Amino acid sequence: MKTWDSGPWSARYDESTREVYVESDDFAHDVTLTVNGDFRHRAEKMKYADWLARRLNAGKEEGK
Repeated sequence: MKTWDSGPWSARYDESTREVYVESDDFAHDVTLTVNGDFRHRAEKMKYADWLARRLNAGKEEGK
């Protein structure tokens, strides 16, 4: 399977926009995935974003 993005992925919080997102450090596409949903608070949303980043990074390791 083709790897579109080599990462690594990380979760971030933007103070100015108050958005939580997952972004890749691969500059080929400059991918940022915004995390939205029914979360009780920002900490819960960040926990989800951290989990998602770990999963994306784990997929990279499995593809080696």
